[in-house]
Amino acid sequence: MNKNLASKLKTIILCLLCLIFIMNMNIYAGKLPALILVYDDGYKEDLETVFPVHDKYKVPAVISVNSDYIGKSLWLDKQELHFLQSKGWEIANHGKKHAALILNSLSEKVKKGEKEIKVENANLLEMNYDYIIFNHNKNLKEKISLKNVKNENGTAIVKIQKKLKNNYPPEGTYLRLVQESVVKEVIKSRLELEKMGLIIDSFVYPYNGYHSLPLELVRKNYKAARAGYRRGESFPEAFLNTEPLKKYKLKAAALEKNLIKEKDIFKLLDKAKNRDALLIFYGHPHNENFEIERIEKIIKYALKNEIKITTFREFF
Repeated sequence: MNKNLASKLKTIILCLLCLIFIMNMNIYAGKLPALILVYDDGYKEDLETVFPVHDKYKVPAVISVNSDYIGKSLWLDKQELHFLQSKGWEIANHGKKHAALILNSLSEKVKKGEKEIKVENANLLEMNYDYIIFNHNKNLKEKISLKNVKNENGTAIVKIQKKLKNNYPPEGTYLRLVQESVVKEVIKSRLELEKMGLIIDSFVYPYNGYHSLPLELVRKNYKAARAGYRRGESFPEAFLNTEPLKKYKLKAAALEKNLIKEKDIFKLLDKAKNRDALLIFYGHPHNENFEIERIEKIIKYALKNEIKITTFREFF
């Protein structure tokens, strides 16, 4: 191959790569602004309270469910989920047991031989799973099984089954789910939902949190994933998804009245329209701070202002 031909081929390849990049950057341009409404946990209220409002305006929603809870007394059953799916609602995976996929910080040092540890956000630990306690700075780690969580003077203390083998300082020490448990929450739960005949394309992080391992599993197994607000960013940027979209770290704003003022809801809707952004609201219809009136106001406002109400599957 002569030099001129090689140079021409190189130029063509570079042009094609640039074109692919530009197309990828603008892949969602025709779909924005857009709004996705997500209802977490799969309680009966999703069908009894929220569905009639969406059905009135003929707009879809997303419901995130935990495979272990489907069919239990307070939760939707398989038939009800199929009904919602038939009406254009998307069913998203919310994990198997709603276990937090985060790194829990140690709040006080613990010594070798101890069977009690103080952990930040101990209420988010899942007693049915094992954890790894580790410290990268000291190259220490070990597997622990949880026994229970007790409260002493307002402090949560986690009791473990066996004595610790190492000393752990609070600086740089964390707890995380063992890999097997993360796989159960991210992948096995999806298989269980699909075995029920549900179509699963997206993931909703329990408690909105994740670290590198669950994030990578979600990237490989889903089309998109919702988290919460973006730490380190202020209102409204912390809640707006603008291009290029980080579709496995999608920002979202909670709808409960104790978490957001109604005026801020409409500020976000206006910002989403003016900036061609994807806005995601999520709520818990079984929560006492959830107001169905807000949902109807949001839907009417979005329709009036030509903000498309969609689902993760439809959008991505």
